[in-house]
Amino acid sequence: MYLLIIENNLGQVAEIYDFFEARGHVVDVAYDGASGIEFSERNAYDVIMLNKRLPDMTGFELCS
Repeated sequence: MYLLIIENNLGQVAEIYDFFEARGHVVDVAYDGASGIEFSERNAYDVIMLNKRLPDMTGFELCS
């Protein structure tokens, strides 16, 4: 599975990343909404996990 994590909390990113990578999944990480949009426009992800409170926008704004 190909995942994108959009999260600015480094501790949470590390836990989620390690969990999925250990199970053989490919994981990309973006630390703000703008980067998350760039990643999602360049790649076809199976799952995108995001924080609803990012530094530059809300998760709801990002989804719209």
